[in-house]
Amino acid sequence: MAARMIPFKFSSTIAYQCEFGEFYAVFYFDGELLNGTGAAIVTPYLEADLPQLQIEQVGDTMWIVHPDYKQRKLTRTSVFTFSLDVITFTKGPFLVRNDLVNDDAVTMKYTGALTLDSVGTLISSTAIFASGHVGALFQLTHARNADDAVPNGPKVSTTGASASSLINIKGNFTFNTHGTWTGTVQLMRTEGDNAEEVFRTFIANGDRNIQYTGTESQYNTQYRILPVAGMSAAFGADITANSSTSVGIVRIDSITSTTEAVCTVLAFIGGTSADTTLRWAEGAWSGVQGYPRSVTFFNDRCVFAARRYGWQSRTSDYENFDTGKKADDAFTVILATGNEIMWVDTVDKTIVFGTTGAPWTLQSNKVGTVLTPTNFTLDEQSGFGSADIQGLKIDNAIIYVDTVQKKLMEYGFNADQQKYVSNEITVLAEHMTATSTITWLAHQKNPESIIWFGMTDGTLHSFTYQRDQNVLAYAPHPTTGDVRSGSVIPSPGEDEIWLSVERDIGGNTDVNTIERMFPRRLTDLDDAHFVDAGVFYDGVPATTISGGGHLEGDTVAILADGQVITPQVVAGGQITLATAASKVHYGIPFTPFLKPMRLDNETSRGSSHGTIKNIPELVLSLLDSKSVRVGDLEANMYDVPLDTPELVNNGEIDGLFTGDVAVHHDGGFSIEDSILISSSQTSGVTDPTPLTVRAIVARIDEVGR
Repeated sequence: MAARMIPFKFSSTIAYQCEFGEFYAVFYFDGELLNGTGAAIVTPYLEADLPQLQIEQVGDTMWIVHPDYKQRKLTRTSVFTFSLDVITFTKGPFLVRNDLVNDDAVTMKYTGALTLDSVGTLISSTAIFASGHVGALFQLTHARNADDAVPNGPKVSTTGASASSLINIKGNFTFNTHGTWTGTVQLMRTEGDNAEEVFRTFIANGDRNIQYTGTESQYNTQYRILPVAGMSAAFGADITANSSTSVGIVRIDSITSTTEAVCTVLAFIGGTSADTTLRWAEGAWSGVQGYPRSVTFFNDRCVFAARRYGWQSRTSDYENFDTGKKADDAFTVILATGNEIMWVDTVDKTIVFGTTGAPWTLQSNKVGTVLTPTNFTLDEQSGFGSADIQGLKIDNAIIYVDTVQKKLMEYGFNADQQKYVSNEITVLAEHMTATSTITWLAHQKNPESIIWFGMTDGTLHSFTYQRDQNVLAYAPHPTTGDVRSGSVIPSPGEDEIWLSVERDIGGNTDVNTIERMFPRRLTDLDDAHFVDAGVFYDGVPATTISGGGHLEGDTVAILADGQVITPQVVAGGQITLATAASKVHYGIPFTPFLKPMRLDNETSRGSSHGTIKNIPELVLSLLDSKSVRVGDLEANMYDVPLDTPELVNNGEIDGLFTGDVAVHHDGGFSIEDSILISSSQTSGVTDPTPLTVRAIVARIDEVGR
């Protein structure tokens, strides 16, 4: 696809349409290029990468992921501007520690200053580093230094009025006082480059000692003991790190060789410089390991997924993947399967991972509680595998494409079976993918719930999905171009459907055009826009209507002030009307066809299936329609007048008909019940006017089998 359409929905009333192409993105608002220019930004994505982009949005920020690129955030920085920025992760996530999964005795050694932001060298005992590791994180676990005099030692202490030295703390620690003392002592805390702050204050008057246990969740944090002036000489205190190890993090800046890399310290390194360790872990995301394929949000956590991993961020801290056991800590789950995750989404109170095999669910194992690192259950569900296409969350279901991209699947909870299941919703329309495969999905909510999707052959299709009404209906939407992508954004009254279409224009083939469907529901006939790649003029009455350069040489259907005009060939990018008009629509005509299924029914004599029948009359129930043709074959159709005096028009729009009309039908005697309904034509070109058929009632004469 030359361009991928992606919706940016700030709210139900404010939405932008994004056009992502190779190395660029432009934006549309209110049907036009944003701020007149599109507010273009640079992106890293190749055209071939566009189908694999997956998104999730919260407010003014959209998270964008692709398995070959670092995660990025698309942010609306003002009403007219956007920025795309790489997300920098400094606190994980990491793969399982190497010594726990590989019996290979590979060690890592860091040389250089151990403090935050220091630049040093990471040395491996075997060839590990590759160019794709630039930007990757490595976690190093060392024994704490035995020397109490250094920050990464096991303990600091003081007596009297003197302050203690600093100690690095990550995890559990204890603070104890000794002796019989009078005065005030403060436990001071410094996090990273922030100013030192008072963490706790303790006061005694010869009547107590303090035993305080705390947990520090942040990296690069130091504590010290600060007696306030006037502290008695009998005072003594110490801070002890309860863990015998210290965990540091470095980021790879450049690769010197397969065993050596230049790195920056992101979290204090334990031990001493040049200490080797078997206890190291590689970052889960890099050019070597790959990046997340999908993203969602759940219980105020950011959830990334790829390969067999699901990474849950710390609560309310979407870029922090420092794991732990506290309720708000980050945690990682690993699916016990060889199938890769294609997408992640949420339904009800559950995270769902769509894999190339069956879906998996992650949820709390305690009713009424949120998901935490210690109370989750991860289960494989029954169902079909998923294609590498982001699904759609509609009500309490997830609609996704199966592995071979031939079916639309519905994943949700089945009350009768009391479990999550995947059902095919296109089972009665399997012909739609007989010669092609599904490539993208979009969901229109208003005025009806419709799933729009495209195929590799460029065809456009829709699937009316109203599960609460048990309405599931498929329809193709042929056009002269190839539809490569589509998306939907909310708009007052009716959602906007945007498409990226490749058309032949001006002698050039496969020219990419961005097209927006006009609203389907009308209030005036002169607003009807039933053409493809159309031009709409709304101004003072005119006879020359320009803007059709992209239609040069094409025969176009024309509607001028609600009247069908004889089709014309666009010349010089314009058409010429015999009579001036103030509202003009013209574009590539399309021909709608309605062919109902065979009218079989059950009678007291059994099924009418296979019975020879004659249908001499049809009653069509129409809504806001301008014209209609009826027949049994495309070559044997006739116009049905809708303006005759005997018809009762219940419509509220001038020039359009709403009501029932009885029509003669000469389909002969057949078992096929051949009925075909379409719009009228002018000079062999389909009129650009509305036609909505609400119901077909047939009078049937049965002859026999």
